[in-house]
Amino acid sequence: MSPENRVHPYRHAFNRRREEALNELFLERTLQAQVPDTTLPVVNNAEENNKYTRFLFLFVVVWIAVRVIKYYLFEALIMLNS
Repeated sequence: MSPENRVHPYRHAFNRRREEALNELFLERTLQAQVPDTTLPVVNNAEENNKYTRFLFLFVVVWIAVRVIKYYLFEALIMLNS
């Protein structure tokens, strides 16, 4: 028997265990791939944030403008009445 044909007695068992472990890992990964994704749907966050930021900015600007106009309008009315 030539040396390349000789196999260590534990080699077959090692190969069998290795094959079983690889099959188990493959099955585990394929089962994980089949699990439905239960995360929330991904929206375009940049666009959503941009809309929200624009709304917030305009709201603050309009709110400040209304406060300033009301202040000067009431000041003018007070000055006219006195």
